[in-house]
Amino acid sequence: MQNPYNCILGLDCGATHTDGFIFNDQGQVLGSVRGKGANLVVNQRQATTNLREATRKLLARIPAQFHCRLIVYGIAGINVNGVPKNFAADLGITNYPHYFISDAQLACLSELQGENGVLAIAGTGSVVMAQNHGQYYRVGGWGHLLGDEGSGFHIGKLAILRLTYEYDHGETSDFAKAVYHTLGATTIFEAVRCFYNVQKSDVAKLSQVVFALAQKNDIVALQLLKTAARDLAQQINLAIAKSKLPDPVQLVLSGSPVENNPLYLDILMDYLKADHQIDLQPKANLNNAKGAYYYAQTYHKDGA
Repeated sequence: MQNPYNCILGLDCGATHTDGFIFNDQGQVLGSVRGKGANLVVNQRQATTNLREATRKLLARIPAQFHCRLIVYGIAGINVNGVPKNFAADLGITNYPHYFISDAQLACLSELQGENGVLAIAGTGSVVMAQNHGQYYRVGGWGHLLGDEGSGFHIGKLAILRLTYEYDHGETSDFAKAVYHTLGATTIFEAVRCFYNVQKSDVAKLSQVVFALAQKNDIVALQLLKTAARDLAQQINLAIAKSKLPDPVQLVLSGSPVENNPLYLDILMDYLKADHQIDLQPKANLNNAKGAYYYAQTYHKDGA
């Protein structure tokens, strides 16, 4: 039941910063804070301290006439690592109804605005989420060593793999020359050493070379994009199958590779439309903390 003086607190807890928002029962923003990052995997004690401080500041900004009926935290890695022991007490929220969900689920709720559908995030890494009548499903998101299909990193890795293929087969394409030039490498050994010694984001930047060459109809670049798009489409199709979403399926795509490269998007959509009717939706461009409001509407409607 909606109450004009109820409010929901949502905290999107990222590695670099935490965004906290206060929403009324109509979804309007009543206040916000930005706190320090909260990576439970890297430093649980510091993350807990940072979240406690962000929560304290957010609670203090609730207008006097309002009652907090729910606090929702979206935290990276919470599904893998679990909720730390006594976490609610450490955050000072034992007197409030609260839920800890993954940052991916919070993003899914926010981008789909509580509706049934699929959110596919393909940035440096990738993960696919689906929701159907209050049930949440996830595919992928296992990191660069185990997955990240269709992401910038995946495309960059495919570019390096192409270099190794050409070396083994005694070939050197124009595509390979462009990748070597971008890496500042002159041999395959320098290129591979570079791959193993740079950050994931640096590997993902190689995808820009692939996109640029594909726009010029480079055969190798186009094939790599088709491979990446096929793999991402398979992840999306699996999420649709797991969630039993009927056609047409609402789909939101997020991340630079799919948002800023029309050719890659077209290839991906061709794969998807071979199996489903897809209703591609624009990004809501809301802060992911808004997912807390939609969580309340879906899972906690009767909060008083």
